[in-house]
Amino acid sequence: MSNNNCLQGVQCPQCKADEPFRFMSTVICTWHDDGTDDYSDLEFVDEGYAQCVSCHYTGVTRDFYISNQS
Repeated sequence: MSNNNCLQGVQCPQCKADEPFRFMSTVICTWHDDGTDDYSDLEFVDEGYAQCVSCHYTGVTRDFYISNQS
């Protein structure tokens, strides 16, 4: 496991890749009619859509937490 930042403790339950992933996330940003400014407070949604970019396994984000894998 080489992740030691925001993906620490995360890997694909199927192929065991440790990145990259597509996770549904929440974000706080300022909206204007022509778009958004910088964003902050980006967080994974545990029950949200998740996909491994390497093998295309799809589930929910919590499935990718190593502590939840059998």
